[in-house]
Amino acid sequence: MDVDKGEIIGEIANTPGVHGIALAPKSGKGFTSNGQDGTSTIFDLKTLKELDRVKVGSRPDGIIYDPASERIFTFNAGSKDATAIDAESGKVAGSVPLGARNDLPSDEPVSGQHPAIGLAHAPPAGQHSARTGGDAAAHSRGRRQ
Repeated sequence: MDVDKGEIIGEIANTPGVHGIALAPKSGKGFTSNGQDGTSTIFDLKTLKELDRVKVGSRPDGIIYDPASERIFTFNAGSKDATAIDAESGKVAGSVPLGARNDLPSDEPVSGQHPAIGLAHAPPAGQHSARTGGDAAAHSRGRRQ
């Protein structure tokens, strides 16, 4: 949308049940969370044309870009996990079980480093590292999970 003119200037096609969008300016790519088919559409920021589509968890909802790790995170309400996608390659880097519905992440960093994840009806859980995956506390003790 051209906000100055109030006109739609393009459309990102084939995004079934899209819930959100995240932009990775350094890679020139955008990513959607497609809730109906459990995918993320990767598209070119200039042309809005689809470049790829990757499978993430069930019912992806919230989606954010973490510039510190250069990863996109989809927060999958159905499978109660988060999927990390490398913004440059577009490949899934992994997923982390969160144990609760997690459709609304915060892009506010924890301790100035990485995004926070708000969980609905969640048991107590550790922090997860956006850069390496796994338990951030164990990683800081030299034991990566």
